[in-house]
Amino acid sequence: MNVTLWILLAVLGVYCCLTPAKAGRSAFKNKYRARPTFLSTPKNITVRVGRLAKLPCSIKHLGTKQVAWGRMGEDHFLTIGTFTWVRDKRFIVEHKMHENHISDWNLLIRNVTKEYSGIYECQITTAKKISRHIHLNVVGIVLRGSKYIDVGDPISLICNATGGAQIPEEIDWFYEGDKIDSYKYPNILITKYRSLTDQSLISELMIDRSTTRDSGMYICRSSEREVDSRKVTVLVADTSNVKRGTGKSSSSLEGVRHGGASGLCSGITTHLVMFLSILFLQRVS
Repeated sequence: MNVTLWILLAVLGVYCCLTPAKAGRSAFKNKYRARPTFLSTPKNITVRVGRLAKLPCSIKHLGTKQVAWGRMGEDHFLTIGTFTWVRDKRFIVEHKMHENHISDWNLLIRNVTKEYSGIYECQITTAKKISRHIHLNVVGIVLRGSKYIDVGDPISLICNATGGAQIPEEIDWFYEGDKIDSYKYPNILITKYRSLTDQSLISELMIDRSTTRDSGMYICRSSEREVDSRKVTVLVADTSNVKRGTGKSSSSLEGVRHGGASGLCSGITTHLVMFLSILFLQRVS
């Protein structure tokens, strides 16, 4: 009876000693076999023009794998790891390590403009693609149009005001600080329309036939008091006597034509005199 009891206790002791070691090895293997996963972070980011855009990307159990940022619709990466792979210096990666095998790989875009709006992709470089999409919406006001206009050509300036969740109610135009209206500026036509798709209010300023008096600073301002400006210069060139691309005036061309004709006549006269002289000498001899 005592022998049997000792044998049973010995078996239980060996089992108790081996079980924790086996469990520790399993935990060790599972720790390094854990697949990388994305943590929950905002997927829609709204930033005003000129600010710093921060696109979050947090990963657990990344291990030895790399993180790359790209933009949907483009066939190249913006960043790989902490290195920027495009010439645009506005893109940088903010990398931080945290406890529990968590790391941040946030994409930063400095001095952002509306052209940077779109869908970006945070991707883990594995055999099977693992990625997370972040939508960036850049809001604010942007004024576009030609800076230099030939006199007589039309002027067109487009002001795009995006308000994010709410479309701006109004856009006002100013010329050299003076508010534009149809009474003071009858030669200026202003149109406005709303874009529900882009959540924006768009206004266009048009001058059908420009003069030198139209040169100056144009400003558009939204109801959110956001402002953008553009200086327009109407160029004047004396095109009555100069043809574009030749650099020669019509008077010069006429002089060449007349000079060529007079030279031709002079040559014919000289040859005729020589011929008559030879004919006269032959008869005399």
